[in-house]
Amino acid sequence: MNSNNSGDSENLKFKAVDFDPFADSISIKVPTTEPQREIWTNVQFGGKAASCAYNESVSLHLQGDLQIELLRQAVEQLFERHIALRSTFSDDGMEMIISDKVKIEVPLIDLFGLTDAKSTSMVNEILHNEAEYEFDLSDGPLGKITILKFDALKYQLILTFHHIVCDGWSLGIMMQDLGKMYSALKRNETYQDDPAVSFVDFAIEEQAYLNTEENKVVENFLAQSISGAIPSMEIPINKQRPALRTYNANRIDVEVDPDLIEVLKKIGAKQGTSFVATLVAAFEVFMYRITGSEDVVVGLAAAGQSVEGNQNLVGHCVNLLPLKSSVNPKVSFIEYLKYRKPQILDAYDNQRYTFGSLIKNLNIPRDPSRIPLVPVSFNVDLGITNGVYFEGCTYKFTTNPRHYENFEFFINAAGSGK
Repeated sequence: MNSNNSGDSENLKFKAVDFDPFADSISIKVPTTEPQREIWTNVQFGGKAASCAYNESVSLHLQGDLQIELLRQAVEQLFERHIALRSTFSDDGMEMIISDKVKIEVPLIDLFGLTDAKSTSMVNEILHNEAEYEFDLSDGPLGKITILKFDALKYQLILTFHHIVCDGWSLGIMMQDLGKMYSALKRNETYQDDPAVSFVDFAIEEQAYLNTEENKVVENFLAQSISGAIPSMEIPINKQRPALRTYNANRIDVEVDPDLIEVLKKIGAKQGTSFVATLVAAFEVFMYRITGSEDVVVGLAAAGQSVEGNQNLVGHCVNLLPLKSSVNPKVSFIEYLKYRKPQILDAYDNQRYTFGSLIKNLNIPRDPSRIPLVPVSFNVDLGITNGVYFEGCTYKFTTNPRHYENFEFFINAAGSGK
């Protein structure tokens, strides 16, 4: 493992490895999807900061008899199963190059015997380096997995992937698959599951969809839903806005009281509204309160896997839905929720139209200091660990913080979904 760590990290035994992960492999080329090209373009213009802002990094804190070599074998099987994990991108971003095999190094960093203070310092430094690792989109691989060992029964599994090949839904699928593969190996069984949906098929279907009448209908629907003046969404700040947009960010974790969650669920249920739609409506009201603007636009991520029933598909399949609404401060939240319910459902029903296409068709004036249309985004990752199981181990799930972000204000609601 190559390491640029300094200080305490020099005390760890990092082994330098020089290898070509795609050596002697056969590759195929397929056109990239428009959302992938949007990411590729942002990375070219924004450099390392933009690329790191697209990293998806999570940890599984495993307690139990973890067999490292079996886990490494399971990682190899994971990359073999999912095409997106074996892909890189052409120099112009127009093609995805898929290798039939890729060699993945899974380093083990042994922290056993360190003091609590030293261990905490080391873990924070490692997590920083993992979550903000700069992937090379043209060379790859575009995912990495690292194991931390604290003692014979305590480990941390760090999974980091670039968003151009992975989304929140995909992370859940990968953790499920990795657990199943590891558990089968530990039981000396053969891993068996339905074949994974190919991202190639998904990409081809998405390209064909762009030329359909249905896509034109969706285009008209979204254009009408965003018509009129676009709210500027002036979020209160305590410093002058830079002339050019940056990706610098800070993350704050807030644990929501379970009792409050139950109250929100009951409020939505009484109106026949899903928990997610209730959260979205509540966030829109919150944005009205802090911006003072009755007209708000919020970006909402929607998983493309759910559209065609591709439940086990791994790849970048997410679309950003711009939700425009008018908040009437004179009505109750219940009334507002009733008003928003059908509109949010309509947005989900028309989620296949890409955000980039919408921006071009709306002809929104560009401001180099701002994100067009949706500087504010709301994401829901409920149930991401559903079905995750590692034989002989219990686990705790966390997301790894990074200091880069694509939005001015981004809320990610994550939980077990129970």
